[in-house]
Amino acid sequence: MSEQGLCETLSGLVDNCAATDEGRKTLAMYDHVVQFTPLDGESFFLEAQDGQVQLRDGPMPERPITGAHEIKANSDVFRQWFAGRERMSDLIEQGQMFPVASHTTKRHIDHWLAKIVRLGVGHKAPQEVY
Repeated sequence: MSEQGLCETLSGLVDNCAATDEGRKTLAMYDHVVQFTPLDGESFFLEAQDGQVQLRDGPMPERPITGAHEIKANSDVFRQWFAGRERMSDLIEQGQMFPVASHTTKRHIDHWLAKIVRLGVGHKAPQEVY
């Protein structure tokens, strides 16, 4: 993977995902904001609304507690996931990635994000275990 930033890398995966019918359907599944917090880098966030997804550097805007979702990991862990070399579910199980949410949709959002990355990688990345 090139040395581009994590936000740009995920943005490219979202663009790849949006290029297919299955990807567009996946992107339209939820309206949500997700904060990505590299423990050793700068945060960024993904905002999905009506199938349109934007990624921005910096912390996500303030949201009600029910709309808050955050994923914490080291930058290299995000890079491995975004490259399709690791599954999100394995990274969580191994204690390398930490999804944080205070609502019951956490599992659905984790699965949704994992599918976006898998479709964005564009090859048969390992299927998630959810």
